[in-house]
Amino acid sequence: MKKVFLCILAALCIGTLWGQQTDTVIAKSTTASAAIGVIRLGADTLSREEIPVVDILPVLEISNLTFSSMNNEGSLSAGEKGYLRFVISNIGQSDAYNLRLYISETNRLTGLGYDRHKFIAGRFKSGETRIDSIAMNGRTNLRTGRADFELFLLEANGGRSETATASLKTRESGVAKVEIVNDKIYRIGDREFRMEFTILNTGSSNMNDVKIAVDYPKTVYAKGTSEIYLDRLKPDEPKEVVFTFVNNQYFNEHVKDVFTVTLADAGGRAIGLPKNITRTKDMVGAEKDTNRTVYSVMSEVDFDIPHSTKEFKNTNVYALIIGNEKYSGNMDVPFAEKDAQIFSLYCTHTFNVPPGNIIRRINATGNQMKQALRELTRKAMQDSSLGREVELIIYYSGHGIIAKDKYDEEIDDQYLLPVDVVGADASLSLSRKDIYMALNETNFKRASLFLDACNVKGDRAVAKVAKNECKGDVFVFTSSLPNQTSGTYDEKGHGMFTYFLLKTIKEKKGRVNYNDLTEEVIKDVEWQSGMIADKKQNPEIISSPQVGEEWKKWRLPE
Repeated sequence: MKKVFLCILAALCIGTLWGQQTDTVIAKSTTASAAIGVIRLGADTLSREEIPVVDILPVLEISNLTFSSMNNEGSLSAGEKGYLRFVISNIGQSDAYNLRLYISETNRLTGLGYDRHKFIAGRFKSGETRIDSIAMNGRTNLRTGRADFELFLLEANGGRSETATASLKTRESGVAKVEIVNDKIYRIGDREFRMEFTILNTGSSNMNDVKIAVDYPKTVYAKGTSEIYLDRLKPDEPKEVVFTFVNNQYFNEHVKDVFTVTLADAGGRAIGLPKNITRTKDMVGAEKDTNRTVYSVMSEVDFDIPHSTKEFKNTNVYALIIGNEKYSGNMDVPFAEKDAQIFSLYCTHTFNVPPGNIIRRINATGNQMKQALRELTRKAMQDSSLGREVELIIYYSGHGIIAKDKYDEEIDDQYLLPVDVVGADASLSLSRKDIYMALNETNFKRASLFLDACNVKGDRAVAKVAKNECKGDVFVFTSSLPNQTSGTYDEKGHGMFTYFLLKTIKEKKGRVNYNDLTEEVIKDVEWQSGMIADKKQNPEIISSPQVGEEWKKWRLPE
């Protein structure tokens, strides 16, 4: 009898398990998606008895698909991880039950790891919207190509979304390749020559710690340096490089001068073949542009940037970095591009922020600046919706003007000028209040703004600040007081405020609270600017009412 009872019990268990499995298996999608197997149920899965029968099916929708990885937006490399993020909505009149997401890659790429299905919720109400994501990783056998994804939602009563699609580039592991293109030499003064070229990474992997050196003839000497270091160059990323040289007593404009450019990696190994760039008499005076910036001036803050021991661990920190230097309707802003580029290196290496979390815009138009701000807040909202405490960093170097607040003409505001603005047109510029309003609609733990801004005459200036417009914990550190000019530190190749900001961070190896950081920067800027007649500069601190004096205890991300 005991054996018979055990056999009957086993048969009942097998039948129950079979019934559960048939409830959670879909043999094949009606789209081009691949076959889908057993779905792992979520903790809040409803039983069949708990699911009501509805007359009208829910209307499900997938939108706003974006992909970001540790190093790039829109691409994934071998050995790298990333996330495909999207918005799920129920725009119908009925609730969805046991909602699941199905995803397939139609090109059948090998080496791409991801979950092909995901349980969303036991009940997804009418009108509900949420941000979700699928984790992806590039395995060592990932090949260079393109991954095309199809996603759809399905719920227990048969409600199904339209198929959404997303694509991303994939890259195999390999050796970086580089090209030197768009090279030229031209005179910028009676004795000075400028050499410009673009370095382009045409390989499939990042180039790190690249040394660019120029072997120049005895007829000139280098103004500043003949070597530049690039911390990182991503695949398909171009980087403009500039060197400046000055004639000496051996110079003869009728004789060709050959400059040889070589590239080397961190171990000193040559990358590619040397590139010869020749100066001839025909080039003398062919292109005069005295307002263009000389990049060759390098300082100690540009090298040996402190590196954190745990790479890119601060995945909850997002940064927006803008450097506007080459203006179409105003004077250029010396070193603004370099300010932004070096500050971004401190974000990745010292502040431990993943490159995919950094939005950097060089010589941005008005639309590009506003779009970048929206992208920053979108990333923050996606992260905060998952219950993470988000920290934001905003850095700007470029022209700024004082103008009437476009929302309230009784007060002034500071406007950050895009490169396509002619004169001092505040209506086309990004105001500080615009930034505050965007932050007010975003969930974040704290936000820090570092503003090294200039006026339309070419001298940096900071406008009157609307101090009570920002909500939440917001800290603003500006390069000077209202109506003061903020200068450049030509010997160091940076804006003065930015140079001393980076110098303090480097000396402290990133381990410094905001009180000590601001005290040091203010002291150094005031002293150095005092050495220049009529150029007194006093950096200013502004904090939101909510944060009070607590900002003094804040520390830079480590």
